[in-house]
Amino acid sequence: MPFVDLSQGVPVAAKWIKVRFSMRAKKPTSPLVAKVWSGSPDKAVVIKGPSGDAFIKLEVAQTLSYDHADGIDLSLKVVAYKLDDTAGPPAESV
Repeated sequence: MPFVDLSQGVPVAAKWIKVRFSMRAKKPTSPLVAKVWSGSPDKAVVIKGPSGDAFIKLEVAQTLSYDHADGIDLSLKVVAYKLDDTAGPPAESV
């Protein structure tokens, strides 16, 4: 599975990230579905559709993995992060 090194924009202490995604099908029959996770793939967040936002808990510091069907172009951008685990997903902007 491909992974992304987030060390350029996300501190080691970050526990949550907010990711803005966009997907485009190279083939008209390709479903716009992908999985994004940090740590175990069992805890993957399923993202669907051409674009949107998703919150991912960082189980492994500064590392994000993803998977999608063949025929999909996936773009991910971290737009916020949170340094602690209290009260849920991020509020701080990157």
